[in-house]
Amino acid sequence: MAKYVKINNNKVIDAIEATSDSIKNRVDAIPGTWVQTDKAGIGMNYDPIKDIFYGSSPYPSWVLDDKGYWNPPEGKEKPDNLDSTYWDEGAKGWQKSDD
Repeated sequence: MAKYVKINNNKVIDAIEATSDSIKNRVDAIPGTWVQTDKAGIGMNYDPIKDIFYGSSPYPSWVLDDKGYWNPPEGKEKPDNLDSTYWDEGAKGWQKSDD
């Protein structure tokens, strides 16, 4: 058995384990397309052009890369020398934690 997710309007709306034959013969009342993957779950988004699944953006300013990962805006990458930091969306940058 393999994991399949159902995509409707580029959103994962269902996930099941099934055989390829059972997916081919499946009759559903809810429209969508079944795709075999182990990299997606209900609620994730799907980009059919890049063929990637991805979650919601953690911050409005972050940018989705070609692999489905969210990154801070260009030039705002997390500094290597700051151990305890957090992203401040208002300042659009990394801030040092007080702990």
